[in-house]
Amino acid sequence: MLLETPHCRLVCSGRVAHLELRGAAFTDLDRVMAVLRAQPAIEILMVQGCASSLTEPGFADPTEAAIEGRRRLRDWENLPLVTIACLSGLTTGRWLELALACDYRLATATPDSWIGFQDRPRWGSTARVRRLSGRYEFGLLTPREAHAIGLVDAAFCERRERIEWNSWIDRLEDRPRKRQFGWWAKRRASDADEQELKAFLSAPRWHRPVEHPGHGWPIDSIELRRCPQAVPAAIEFLLRGGTVVTDDPELLGKRLHEPLVRGRVTPLEWDRARKRVQGTGRTRLVLESESGDPFAIVRAVLAPHARPIRLGFPVIPDHRVVEMTAGSAQATIADWLRAAGCEPLVVADSPQLAIRPALAAYWDEALRLAAEGHAFDRIDDASTAVANHAPFQTLDAIGASAAVSLAPRLRPFADAGLRETFYHADRPNEVNALAAAMLGTGPHAMIDEDEMEEIEVQSARDTIVRRLRARIANLDPGLAAAAGFHNEREAPRSTSVERRAA
Repeated sequence: MLLETPHCRLVCSGRVAHLELRGAAFTDLDRVMAVLRAQPAIEILMVQGCASSLTEPGFADPTEAAIEGRRRLRDWENLPLVTIACLSGLTTGRWLELALACDYRLATATPDSWIGFQDRPRWGSTARVRRLSGRYEFGLLTPREAHAIGLVDAAFCERRERIEWNSWIDRLEDRPRKRQFGWWAKRRASDADEQELKAFLSAPRWHRPVEHPGHGWPIDSIELRRCPQAVPAAIEFLLRGGTVVTDDPELLGKRLHEPLVRGRVTPLEWDRARKRVQGTGRTRLVLESESGDPFAIVRAVLAPHARPIRLGFPVIPDHRVVEMTAGSAQATIADWLRAAGCEPLVVADSPQLAIRPALAAYWDEALRLAAEGHAFDRIDDASTAVANHAPFQTLDAIGASAAVSLAPRLRPFADAGLRETFYHADRPNEVNALAAAMLGTGPHAMIDEDEMEEIEVQSARDTIVRRLRARIANLDPGLAAAAGFHNEREAPRSTSVERRAA
């Protein structure tokens, strides 16, 4: 035992050291690096951690905190030994930044393994990502997707975890060498660190928290009765060993292919999950939709409780907040939702009555901006200051037939074919004309295309941000976060766009 604190544990076996991090601070990293430099016989360091392995530095000034984090990770990169980060489960935040500063990264691919930033990197990771993959950023990836773009050196299933670790250690013991980069990789990452710091300091101080979904399931089987809203949660349940009884096994089977394609599971694991989909059987938890609306409220009945719990599953595909009413079965169903990667939110009234109008107002204002001649990509780009989902990209993702149930104003788009219209390369102006006709503003209210090019880009962005933010300004902060909005007030200056539209 070389070092042991409440937040880290460092042991040595020959020329290989193993470090386990559990909520370590900067001071713990400093102690670990001091011990390693004092042990010249150690040539390889294996690092294990999780999403909460590193804590944020306690600096009041964000610039100072970011600079100090960069300095620590540069010291980590310059350690006189080979470092290997072993990734499993949710890899995000400062733990991912430390892993990117290691020489090599080995990832275990399980159903709950994800790699990606849910907030802005601030410790120099933009430069490291640029150096490794040639990109400035990436989304939430499975380990095998991360391996495909070069962020991870190896991705393997859980059964081969120890074998792969030992194989890498054996190869590096024969020839221990730190990772080398060519001149082109260093050149393309040279200015990324400065860009990252500027982007971090200019971004809104808000991000959607992500927690590691639970490993244990409070129940072992569920039943879906005409309930497509709960299919994503049911897929997670299947991947972790649960059984699902459904009246629509074909729909569940189609959605079950996505984890296989993305590399979250092996073909053997996928086949076992597929066999746990049944047409009949007795279950403890029954989920049933109240109507044929794709976003209808779901009744959850947990035996032996007689009173159902009403659930409102997310409207946006990648959101995790599930509204639920109170009741005697509330605690058990909430535990099941957390284990499925959802965030239960207890509401006093009917679920979705607060979030749905907010989304409808957000989409409505985006359509009004389109009717005035603003380009869709510009509206979506400006919306990042207001929400963590772009209005038109979201509408494309969920489809018109589903969105029209929340915002009836979208009916003309549904009739025209939503997926055939937005972002269509051959018809860039048709949607603007359709939006103008639908909102009753007429063609005279639209800004000419030549006139739009003369308007300052930042002024147009300020206008879009101000108007989108005004539609959600009165939301409760908790509900705003649940709907994916940044409920921050900002009053940018008046622009020529507004004066001409008036």
